[in-house]
Amino acid sequence: MLSFLRPPARRWFGAVAALLLLSALVMAIKEPPPPVLRFRLAVLDLYLAWWPRPADPGNSVRIVDIDDESLRRFGQWPWPRTQLAELVDRLAALGAKAIVFDVLFDQPDRTSPPQLAPVLAPRPDQASLRNAIAALPDHDKIFAGAIARARNVVLGFSLVDEPTRETEQPTLKTRFEVPRNIPLLAMVGAARNRPEFEAAAAGNGHFNLRPDPDGLVRRVPLLAELVNSRARIAYPSIDLEAVRLATGADRISPIAPDDRLTTLKIGGLGVPVEADATNTIDGFFRLWFSNNDDHARFLPAYRVLENGVDTAFVKGRVVLLGASAKGLLDLRPTPLNQLAAGVENHAEAIEQMLSGQFITRPEWAWQAECGALLAAGLLVIALAQRRRAVLAAIAGGLCIAGGCAAAYQLFDHKHLMLDPLTPSVALTMVYALAAAAALARSEGEKRHVREAFGHYLAPALVERLAAQPERLRLNGELRDMTVLFSEIRGFTAMSQRLDPTELTALLNGYLTPMTATLLSRGGTIDKYIGDAIMAFWNAPLDDPAHAEHACRAALAMLAELDRLNGLRPDRPQLRIGVGVNTGACCVGNLGSAQRFAYSAIGDTVGVAGRLEGQTKFYGVPILIGETTRASLPGFAVLEVDHLRVAGRDEATRLYALLGDERMVDARFASMSQAHEAMLQFYRDRRWEQAAEIAGALAIALPAMATVYATYEARVRAFAAEPPPPGWDGTVIADGT
Repeated sequence: MLSFLRPPARRWFGAVAALLLLSALVMAIKEPPPPVLRFRLAVLDLYLAWWPRPADPGNSVRIVDIDDESLRRFGQWPWPRTQLAELVDRLAALGAKAIVFDVLFDQPDRTSPPQLAPVLAPRPDQASLRNAIAALPDHDKIFAGAIARARNVVLGFSLVDEPTRETEQPTLKTRFEVPRNIPLLAMVGAARNRPEFEAAAAGNGHFNLRPDPDGLVRRVPLLAELVNSRARIAYPSIDLEAVRLATGADRISPIAPDDRLTTLKIGGLGVPVEADATNTIDGFFRLWFSNNDDHARFLPAYRVLENGVDTAFVKGRVVLLGASAKGLLDLRPTPLNQLAAGVENHAEAIEQMLSGQFITRPEWAWQAECGALLAAGLLVIALAQRRRAVLAAIAGGLCIAGGCAAAYQLFDHKHLMLDPLTPSVALTMVYALAAAAALARSEGEKRHVREAFGHYLAPALVERLAAQPERLRLNGELRDMTVLFSEIRGFTAMSQRLDPTELTALLNGYLTPMTATLLSRGGTIDKYIGDAIMAFWNAPLDDPAHAEHACRAALAMLAELDRLNGLRPDRPQLRIGVGVNTGACCVGNLGSAQRFAYSAIGDTVGVAGRLEGQTKFYGVPILIGETTRASLPGFAVLEVDHLRVAGRDEATRLYALLGDERMVDARFASMSQAHEAMLQFYRDRRWEQAAEIAGALAIALPAMATVYATYEARVRAFAAEPPPPGWDGTVIADGT
């Protein structure tokens, strides 16, 4: 369909472009470049904002906060280790299940007597004073003793990207093995706590946080590795160690099927882990931020030191010690808080693990998203390619709505995080390209239709055809049509008397209004052959009343010719013959590869041309065929003859079209009855009666005078020499 208007390359260009875009977007979802990754992260943040983790009072973590008020009351950080020892003792006395420090103690206490003695008594004559000061209790030992007494303290250290001495490797309190092919957060050095603190602590873990590419903290690495020249050492985070102590577990067991770390077993508790945002490093725990009041879990450090804490607030809880004071620079932005204390991320992780409230982005998430985009994209492209842009938009919208609903249900029931919006945006882009390409193709086809049919159809019909080009069948089809031929009588002799300029002016002055007359009545101009015009109806647009419209056009041509002759009374008057026939025609794009035209061929066309030729013989301006006559019950039509034209074995009845329904009155009805009677007498070989009626009708109906004269001549001839037996009134036409 539309093959000559829409070459294959142009036809499929939009679909191919949309498919290429779809393929690129599918790959971008599988392996997202930075812009796509940032958008996906923002989409997943919507889950955190709209559906925060329900509070679990039984497993909520407390944070002893080194806030600005505590610094105002007890001085700048770091505080003396004796104060920290007092803090540990009081938390232990309050019944804390585990005490976790999100603080590094890698240097000796500068307020400890052994550290102050050289500063306070530097001269040689102050040796006794210096020795007395140095003999006072060491603050670091006091702090180490408090850690040991509590028996539930977890110390935190920092893994760094710079190499450090072998002796600075932190002490592992929990032994576990991670397969060497599992990629973990890798560091080459560590800033560790003082050895006496590590020895006294019940747990030891890193407190590193690794933001996503957009700088926000959404995950905490539960495992990290220290890589040096001799060994690969994996360390747990303070979060894991806190949970291990709180649950009484003695080991951590990594589970890594298919070379990806999926779960960490802590006693009977299974903690899901996943890769980082770039899908390159394993061992990350996704944070599901709670709907707790921002300060519900915070306990200012000064209240602990001043004995202003209710035992019920701490007893049986994991207690973290960290800093929210702005001057200590431990603020980390999260999706829900641009100034969140770093220690709060650890508190969120510990609460989730203890309560068993997890959210994960499954390993198969990208496959589901890519598959959904691919299926929806192919559907949208297919519909757009078929000029179903609205249906494609509806289908795309339903796919987007279905994807969002499915993603919500998975999160609500399984706490799985899928990204429905990135594929939705991608699908919108695919639809936009496919629809734009389809629109451009449609506009191009409309332009081609206008160019191809602008000279053959009325402007209104051209616009209808351009609006619905699918109605075209330009490769050839069989249709029931009405064909009209018209020609100027005596044009050959007239052209010999005129010079080329006059002949051109005459012909153009005639063809232009005649063409307008035909087009205005729904006709399609097939061709001009000198002074002859061929037109047809019911192609390329459907016209159920094509026979009637063709006959009205023929009558209008006669009226227009009278108007033209009236404008040139001093010139020879033009007369035309018109033949109209209805029947099956083959219509379509006919011609050669170099040149073609939209045309009709077939026996119906040939008969229409023969009818036009017979108008000269019968002296009537319009002759129509039998099938055409059957479609005009209300017109002024009289049968002319039963004629077998050249090139056909079967005879056909031909009729003179004298006028439309306005001419059919009582007088015409009377003449029509007389005319039929004349024909019946003629075919019954009743020559005298036929001749009598023909003579009377020739006077009453001058437009048919030549027809009746013809019958009178035949009657005289048959009266002298009767026709052979079996004669049915059929006449064999001459070569016209």
